[in-house]
Amino acid sequence: MNSIRFHDTQFTVIPHHGQPWLTAPQIAQALGYASDDAVSRIYRRNADEFTPCMTLTVKLTVKGFGNGSSEKEVRIFSLRGAHLIAMFSRTALAKEFRRWVLDVLDRETAAHPQPVTVLTDDELHSLAWLWRAADYMMGAARRIYPLLDVAEHREAGTYYSIIHEYPMTLAAAQRILADKTRHIQPATHNDRDWNRLIPHLHRQPVPKSW
Repeated sequence: MNSIRFHDTQFTVIPHHGQPWLTAPQIAQALGYASDDAVSRIYRRNADEFTPCMTLTVKLTVKGFGNGSSEKEVRIFSLRGAHLIAMFSRTALAKEFRRWVLDVLDRETAAHPQPVTVLTDDELHSLAWLWRAADYMMGAARRIYPLLDVAEHREAGTYYSIIHEYPMTLAAAQRILADKTRHIQPATHNDRDWNRLIPHLHRQPVPKSW
């Protein structure tokens, strides 16, 4: 699939991991926005709703003045990401665009069925502890950053980046792990260590730290 059309918008498909992704400016055009930046603004207002599987930025070669060309960083969206953008949109074309994206997604799914990956409880346990360790370190970074900032420490910028750039990825991992571990009952599971993980994954009150 090299291109797809929605009314007057001819999408140039960006292949990513074997799936079609769409650029933010072309989604904005399809939804009827006058500004190419409209979709990027919608994303920035609702960034916590998107997972890393829905959107990312890539460098694309674009035509410049004359015969020249240059690289430009462009935000792209998977079909699910484009559908979520349209859920936040209030243009006259948004509803029709949502139906169209789902139709394209259905055709892609039928043509390229994704292999089902099944994780064992032990594998989920390891991934959950990896997330928990990262979440714990994020809390430590938030506490340490103000001290480094006041001291004008050379690592202050690094910690600032950590606490502002990584929370979205951690939140996405938490949502995925919380969903994939819903079948686990800590009270009856062979590995009682889940008692220390499940409350954190589901943000429940924890009787003891860690």
